[in-house]
Amino acid sequence: MTANKGTLSVLPRTPEFVDSQNFYTTRVYDGKAVDLAPTTDGDGKMSCEITNKETNEVLTSDPVDVGKYHVVYSFAAGKNYSAGSVAYDFDITPAPLKITAADQKLSYLDEIPEYTADYDGFVNGENLESAGGTVRFDCSYQKGTAVGSYPINPEVTGLKNYKVTTESGTMTVERRTPVFTDSANLYTTRVYDGKAVDLTPATDGDGKLSRVITNRETNEVLTSDPVDAGEYRVVYSVSEGKNYTEGSVSYDFAITQAPLVITAEDKNVVFGAKAPEYTVVYDGFVNGETEAVLTGTLVVTCDYTEESRESAYEIVPSGLSAKNYAITWKNGVLTARYPESDDDDYEETGGHLIQMAIWLPDGSLIRFTETGSTWTSTPE
Repeated sequence: MTANKGTLSVLPRTPEFVDSQNFYTTRVYDGKAVDLAPTTDGDGKMSCEITNKETNEVLTSDPVDVGKYHVVYSFAAGKNYSAGSVAYDFDITPAPLKITAADQKLSYLDEIPEYTADYDGFVNGENLESAGGTVRFDCSYQKGTAVGSYPINPEVTGLKNYKVTTESGTMTVERRTPVFTDSANLYTTRVYDGKAVDLTPATDGDGKLSRVITNRETNEVLTSDPVDAGEYRVVYSVSEGKNYTEGSVSYDFAITQAPLVITAEDKNVVFGAKAPEYTVVYDGFVNGETEAVLTGTLVVTCDYTEESRESAYEIVPSGLSAKNYAITWKNGVLTARYPESDDDDYEETGGHLIQMAIWLPDGSLIRFTETGSTWTSTPE
């Protein structure tokens, strides 16, 4: 037997690949890069190519975004292992995200509010902006839209890595509280002018307007706008309407008396004569009114008599009143005087002197009468 020396050849081993554990569960987007590299016992240089199957884009790093990917990992021949490769497909599915429009509540005629939403499902610290999304809200409410409820529908774009579901919110438009603007008549002192005073305020309420006007001095409830001087309380109410709540406003209001001056007219008299008829003048009547609106009896007094010999006497008026006028009384003056002559008063008949009167310094009067050629005197 002849024995020959042989050679044991150790050939490169075919490398084995163990898939990444990421392949064994459904991968839902979590905002993080997915390491798809398999493990292997090969000792050659490893290379990979990851392609997005939907866009045919070749990635330069591990995938993050939702998509369908084809992965090829290759190993060059090493010292002890031959070259090898493995290929597989991998999906990243969208993460669930719920967007709920926030409810809104406002009053009729309010401006359109800024709509907001609640987000449930963002991952890895993302938010709407960082995730590349935008949201708009569709709601039929406009300023002036009637009282009622209106859906707020969120509409989202740009969130490629999320499966979005939306839930509508509700815009509730409530009745507005009415505003009252006082009548312009309340902003100045109102003096009686004989005309009704419209105290009705302006209001934006859309209900029925009612009022109660009370004279605070008499507690009388008026059925029309006040005319006479007095202290009044006014309550205006508006009932609930379509877009406004009920509301009311109250205020106090006064009509003051108009000024009226009653002046006794000045008079003249000759000593010994009867007192003249005394008269007065009125200054201040409004709206065509006359002394007919006054109550009482006009009384005018004066100390003058036919026997008086003072030169001036006060004429004093009184006796009248009026609920709508504040009366000021002004006295007149009665001026008494001697006759206008050279101290003598003559009467002639047929051209012959028959009588002469002389006023004495003490104010007394002596009348002389001629009978034939004889004069007789008569004190008066």
